[in-house]
Amino acid sequence: MTDTAAGQGPLQPLDLSFGLEEEVFVCAPTQPTMESLYYLARLLWRNPRLYYRHSDSNFARGPDVRRGLMSGVEISTIRQATPEAAVEDLRRCRADLARACDRPGALLVAVGHLLDRDTPTNVCGLHVHIGVPAAHRESSYRRLAPYLPLLALLTASSPCRAGEYFGPSYRMVAGYATGPLRPDHMYRFQDLIVSRRLGTLEARLFDPVWDTERLVHLLRAMRAAVLHGEDRPIDYAGYAKLRQLAATRGYGEEFRPLYESLCGCLAAAGDPVIPEAMFRQTVSDEIASAWREYGLAPTYYALHRAYCGEGFAVSGEGPVVRRFNALMAAGGLVGYYAVRLPYKLGKVLRESGKERAVDGLGS
Repeated sequence: MTDTAAGQGPLQPLDLSFGLEEEVFVCAPTQPTMESLYYLARLLWRNPRLYYRHSDSNFARGPDVRRGLMSGVEISTIRQATPEAAVEDLRRCRADLARACDRPGALLVAVGHLLDRDTPTNVCGLHVHIGVPAAHRESSYRRLAPYLPLLALLTASSPCRAGEYFGPSYRMVAGYATGPLRPDHMYRFQDLIVSRRLGTLEARLFDPVWDTERLVHLLRAMRAAVLHGEDRPIDYAGYAKLRQLAATRGYGEEFRPLYESLCGCLAAAGDPVIPEAMFRQTVSDEIASAWREYGLAPTYYALHRAYCGEGFAVSGEGPVVRRFNALMAAGGLVGYYAVRLPYKLGKVLRESGKERAVDGLGS
């Protein structure tokens, strides 16, 4: 079906743009560390023009602070015209972050929720932004939304709650910043929003994942859905049921019609079909298997090496353990957090709708 808005021609691939915001934990060795702010300061001052807007820091909230104040760090790409270009830009951002964190014992851990705790406000996500002309945003939202529970299995990486296996993504169920879709598409804390701040479609339900091949498949699938999916009213109850199944059980026959429909969209877009096995066998499964066999620290060490481009391979080898450096943390508070505080306050105002949204990308 062709998307033709009033007074507009059909939506074309060149009408779309793509951006990624990725959050990851910086652990030392299994606990998020306030030294993360120091590493962000290094990232910022090596390229302030870029990383003043395209990086961020996050903190736990409420009772979760008892397990540590620091949450994940965030990097984001600039606007790109294709899925492949967006993922390549993310690889560049990852390399910059890895260089900034090049200290013994600092691990970059791309999971949605840490395996040994139950902290719903201390989570990391992967946000996908799709720039769509304003006249097509609502129809594009309706086309994309039904596929999200299926697509979430491409990135699921949160298999545990408090040291016990949960399912593909505990973050999808418990995370404070996501949830089933609502009729108000600008309501912030749901899986897919029309961003007030950026004017994009922002998918918020995905976990971070080290495997960039999966990310290319994900963005191609989202583009194909926007261009070739059916424009029909959203079944909110059906969506909520499928997202729950995706998070707690994983792929099953309930997802088969969506998978077949997605394959049709990808074929219409001229993109390769995603192997069904990538939905059945998640990264979350790999992480859970490694954690059961080798334990927490070796699994995080393997995730760090995978994030840095070495592939996910687990052994009994663990990270270097060193003492917390309070001076590094204090330097990060001054050199990063305080420097970016005016920008963060402005961002909060824009996201709350108190300032006009701008059609751009950035953290």
